[in-house]
Amino acid sequence: MIFIHGFSSNKESWLSLLQYIPDGYHCIIIDLPRHGETVEHKEDNHTIDTFIDKIKLFFDQMNLTKSLYIIGASMGATFVAIFATKYPEYVDMICLLAPVPVREYESDLIKELCSGKHYILLPETSEQFYTMAEKLTVKKTNLPDVFVKKYFKSRLRLLEEQKEILRSFLSYEYLNLEEYYEKLQNIKYPVLIIWGRQDQICVVESAEYFSKLITDVELIIF
Repeated sequence: MIFIHGFSSNKESWLSLLQYIPDGYHCIIIDLPRHGETVEHKEDNHTIDTFIDKIKLFFDQMNLTKSLYIIGASMGATFVAIFATKYPEYVDMICLLAPVPVREYESDLIKELCSGKHYILLPETSEQFYTMAEKLTVKKTNLPDVFVKKYFKSRLRLLEEQKEILRSFLSYEYLNLEEYYEKLQNIKYPVLIIWGRQDQICVVESAEYFSKLITDVELIIF
């Protein structure tokens, strides 16, 4: 089982989930390029196809070339979906946790991101961090200052590179996601889609788009 995190996150985001995976499964969590501990040359570009090819390169080097269960969240789910259409021979099943929707289901927060308000996902100050937390979380919690400091310590070094990824994605590939997703109707293996009813970025209404597109699909909304 391969776990791929979402934009601006890292592999540690999966740790709380792994304790519920039954014994007998080989679980691998990875940091995407320019996230977590995965670094790149600054001249490397930020296209979806580049991300997909680097995921494939990792699989090839680790000899993970068949019978994979791949789980992705948010932008990571988008990468998983596109990888599965491009390299179906690697895959036995995919699980998509709220992939980035097509523009028909554009949320207010995505509109704000497209207008240049990148701090919604990439805060640079404590004030912006608390604004992000307020917008993105359903269950409100009081986050201690030490947590916020730890967040910035791990994220700020990648801030500019992740801004470039976000700008590139929103200015071109987001506008053409439907062309990528249409190929999902050709896949022959099962797909599990999981969506939070109160997701503020990838709105739950777009779950129906994916469930109608894919033949062998199970949709869980919670």
